[in-house]
Amino acid sequence: MSWTQKRAALHEAIQRNAAPSAEPGAILTGWILIAEFLDTEGAKWLAMRSGPEELTPWAREGFLHRALYDDSWERDAWADEED
Repeated sequence: MSWTQKRAALHEAIQRNAAPSAEPGAILTGWILIAEFLDTEGAKWLAMRSGPEELTPWAREGFLHRALYDDSWERDAWADEED
């Protein structure tokens, strides 16, 4: 599977599993995934991907800056909800 196909699969999964606060019909327009990996010898590393297309560096930095420093996440407060 190519990275383009993997990115499309990730995009579809995120769209299907959007936050409960997402409005019906809302379309996912961009995302960043940061994941930590652990190999069999105990070494850790981070990987970062974005989509649905590769974000420009300024868009990627803007997403990350807003995630860290914007305190107006009322619509996306789903992270504290339990299943």
